[in-house]
Amino acid sequence: MNSEALAMKAYNEIRSKADSNMLLQGVSGFFGSAVTLGVDVAVVGTHYVPLFNNIRRVYGRGPLDGGVIIPIVKNILNECLFDLVFDKVLGYVPVIGVYANVMCAKTMTWRLGVLFAMLASRGEEIASDIVRDCVFVIRHMFPQNNAYKLAQPDLETFTQMVTSVHNNSQDEFAERINRAKQAFR
Repeated sequence: MNSEALAMKAYNEIRSKADSNMLLQGVSGFFGSAVTLGVDVAVVGTHYVPLFNNIRRVYGRGPLDGGVIIPIVKNILNECLFDLVFDKVLGYVPVIGVYANVMCAKTMTWRLGVLFAMLASRGEEIASDIVRDCVFVIRHMFPQNNAYKLAQPDLETFTQMVTSVHNNSQDEFAERINRAKQAFR
């Protein structure tokens, strides 16, 4: 299967998880902060880890264990912090909170999905030190103002990002991400 077809499969996987997460987070918003917080924790195991491994499977890569995922999570925490704080602050405001929960769920799922697709497209191993820069590039390719509209990344841009790193060496991947990062600065 060519890299464009693989990217399309990954895109569809992300869209499915994003739609499911939006529904789950939106419903949880109607039940208050305790339920919302519980769902926030649960989606890590029900959405994000399976999403990562499902996308890895699309690319013929093996599943990852906690030993690999923990350094990745540590490297993306700062980039994701805004989304998390924004979600928690607005998520508890009546009426607006449901929209904030849905918006942040979709945004977070797409951003993580794009990251997971780029990492899986690149290769089997993951150099966690470049992950932070990759998330920076993703945030700029799919800016926050699109999240307010509940927009998802367009297929063409997604495909271009994911196929541009397909089967790159770690060095090639790092070089591409660093060039993109410099372009956004």
